[in-house]
Amino acid sequence: MSTQNNTNNNRTQRRRKRRFTIPTTTRQFQTCLQRLSLKGLSCLFFIADHAMYLLGPLLIALASVIIVGLTYLYFCVMLPMMAGTNWIVTVDDYHSYKNGGGHHAALSSSAVEGAEGQSNEVEHISTIQSILLAVTTPTGI
Repeated sequence: MSTQNNTNNNRTQRRRKRRFTIPTTTRQFQTCLQRLSLKGLSCLFFIADHAMYLLGPLLIALASVIIVGLTYLYFCVMLPMMAGTNWIVTVDDYHSYKNGGGHHAALSSSAVEGAEGQSNEVEHISTIQSILLAVTTPTGI
């Protein structure tokens, strides 16, 4: 019986030590503050660690989107404008450009055809064809 009674007393004493008390002395307050600050720092490091695991792939995806967008902008918008072929939209424009010998001959023939009044059914050239045309055209024509 006495060993069981001693065990119960030890448990009661441990509970009293662990229970919440309001710090009343400077030393108790400092101890409490140190424990809370260590727990707070531990929590901040935990959050920062998991944020880095999340932030890494997000920044890689953002960089990939920016690279793809700028590549598309250069090849589909800027390059045809710099080559002077951005006005070639339909297949008829493309054929008149190739057969007429360049920019000036094709512009004059498309202006004449536009005045005659054609049907609304026109076939557009593909984006790849427009890019290849801009790449093969010397600039400054």
